[in-house]
Amino acid sequence: MALFTGGRSIGHMKADGKLDRNWLKGSLGDAIHAVLCGTGHNLQMILRKLRLFYALILAALHNFQTAVPSAA
Repeated sequence: MALFTGGRSIGHMKADGKLDRNWLKGSLGDAIHAVLCGTGHNLQMILRKLRLFYALILAALHNFQTAVPSAA
């Protein structure tokens, strides 16, 4: 499953100032920096989906606990 959408995301990263030139390592550093920015972007998307999934599970558990009468 490909999460990184390529050109659109790179354009936004450049516009937001997150993908600026890495002056310390030259062109190799620029390439590594671009890969790491893409990786960070993918991780943010995965974590966002996991938070939503976790919230849905908590809501389902809460609804299940309130729907089942207690034996006590």
